[in-house]
Amino acid sequence: AVDAGAGLPRRLLWPLGAGLLLRWGLAILTEFHPIFPEYYYTDALLTDRLARGLAEVWSSGSGRIPNIEPSWRIFTALVGGTYCLAGPVPLLPKLLNGLAAMAAVCLWARLAFLCVGGRAATLVAWMLALWPSHVFFASQSFRDPLALLLGAAALYVPLRDWASGRPLTPGRPWLWVGAILAVGLCRHGVVPGR
Repeated sequence: AVDAGAGLPRRLLWPLGAGLLLRWGLAILTEFHPIFPEYYYTDALLTDRLARGLAEVWSSGSGRIPNIEPSWRIFTALVGGTYCLAGPVPLLPKLLNGLAAMAAVCLWARLAFLCVGGRAATLVAWMLALWPSHVFFASQSFRDPLALLLGAAALYVPLRDWASGRPLTPGRPWLWVGAILAVGLCRHGVVPGR
């Protein structure tokens, strides 16, 4: 049995640090010099445009919320919130996405640690930290890193409880259901239509 309360091995700092540097480096590079065809950035550009409009409405207090597709509402609101706080700087949501992605990598490694131990956790961390599509999507203003983080959290909570032998309390399943619903809300916009 793996101790659910034990910390992750210190050697996981290497893949987590390398992954964060890759994501932030790519975010900065693509902010000033796109390295992929334009269609790779269409979602990020749409998010930026919608978030700028939302931030402008919030800042002016006009009350006219722009019409935003249900699948874009939550992430656009998060990006719009960062624009309200720091100005319309598209690099900021990209950097925050990099942090969310590495928190997800950490949770996935923690899941592997709970299930099979330290070596597997290190392998999982390195694989996810260096996975090319994960690096790219987490370095842009996309919803994927947040959805991966919430998905990992939705799995981590019950597995941690199971591994520690913690008894199931009445409110605990609602936490899991909430995390799973949050994944759907952030990724696919399971939100009532217009």
